[in-house]
Amino acid sequence: MRGRTARVSDRCGSLFAAAALAISWAKPGLTDPLSEVRVRWEAPPDCPDRVALDQELRRDLEGSQAPSIRVRVDASVARLEAETWRVSIRTESSAGQSERTITAHSCSALVDATSLIIAMLIDPETAAIHARPIEGTSESAAPPIANPANSVPASSSTLPPAPPPTSNLQRNPAARETTNQNQNRGFIGPAIPSARAARWPASGLIAAWVAGDSGSLPSFTEVVGGSLGLLYGPWRAEASFGWWSPKSKVLNRPPNPGAAGEFGKLAGSATLCLTAWSPTPFALSPCAGLELARLSGTGSGDLKDSRTVYRWPVSAKAGVLGILNLTDALALRLDLDVLVPLNRPEFGYYVQGDQGQPKTIFQPPLIAARFGLGVELHFR
Repeated sequence: MRGRTARVSDRCGSLFAAAALAISWAKPGLTDPLSEVRVRWEAPPDCPDRVALDQELRRDLEGSQAPSIRVRVDASVARLEAETWRVSIRTESSAGQSERTITAHSCSALVDATSLIIAMLIDPETAAIHARPIEGTSESAAPPIANPANSVPASSSTLPPAPPPTSNLQRNPAARETTNQNQNRGFIGPAIPSARAARWPASGLIAAWVAGDSGSLPSFTEVVGGSLGLLYGPWRAEASFGWWSPKSKVLNRPPNPGAAGEFGKLAGSATLCLTAWSPTPFALSPCAGLELARLSGTGSGDLKDSRTVYRWPVSAKAGVLGILNLTDALALRLDLDVLVPLNRPEFGYYVQGDQGQPKTIFQPPLIAARFGLGVELHFR
């Protein structure tokens, strides 16, 4: 067989323009501040559920333009007496780790308090705007690891007196009270993280996926591959590699209708995605990138020359990536991509004595589509 590479077409211009437009409207400022928040909420059946906590948290952060930061929360509610409830909360973020216990006369108050603690870690200014009184008491099991300077000795003369258990605790404490978060009883709100603490945390990912492809080879084919990537706030950068199941094609036309070939593909790609929509725990991102492939063609059928030739097409791709986070470290992924080859190599043969154009058996089409499913692990 013999390969011939066609000239690069300018039809990819429209694809790049569409991809640029898709990424430009998804501005980082519009990113959901809760996209990196993971909450484990355990409560008795007669206590508000996780949906109620999510609703309260979105109310506390309504209008927030803060960048999303990685926050991990474990909250466990227990009923102590007929009208006494307690929640143990452990938080982990770029500001550090902290543990606290809150007691209140209703489980709804614990939902409000837990929501406030999470909201203050993400955007303290917006959380203060939506503040409302909460009745309860707070006990810090351990001071925040990242902010030991915020601790004030219990004997300090600047400490306000500890309120009784049934006092009406304000969600928006005075300035002198926010420096005293580690006393046994006091205002529920956590220490306000510094501006530096709100920076986007970086993490890595490794993924395995399977896909169906139409257009890369003579007929629909299966693909198996994997990806390595970096997550940074709403941004995702990935490098992927895949193997395409080989497919055959017979010419079925004169002068040699029995001429055939078997075609295979290996490809690597680089992709950049930007989260545009992220209702927890789902995220949707437009993506754009480039793919470099190695196409192989081996003569078969009536062709006497059965050697294998290789060609290296480059394609521009654009698509959408959906991520469903199952846990902090495990997620399912859904890929939908459209590819436009920048060069389209031909695989064919010459008829003996014919000095004209080769008889083409296969040439990639002007566009290809791919649909994939996979699983990925996140790590730091």
